[in-house]
Amino acid sequence: MTVLLSSHNMLKVEYLCDSVALINKGRVVAEGEPRELKEKFGGANLEEVFARVVKLA
Repeated sequence: MTVLLSSHNMLKVEYLCDSVALINKGRVVAEGEPRELKEKFGGANLEEVFARVVKLA
């Protein structure tokens, strides 16, 4: 089963989702498993990852 969840609450997204796409200004700026994104961008949680990715975009 696939469920599409759209939220600004990154902590809930991290807890609930197996796969995540981070979108900034209508563009996908990063996607993957929460664990992979935290490792790749060095964030403690998806909120930090999003902040880092947006500054890079």
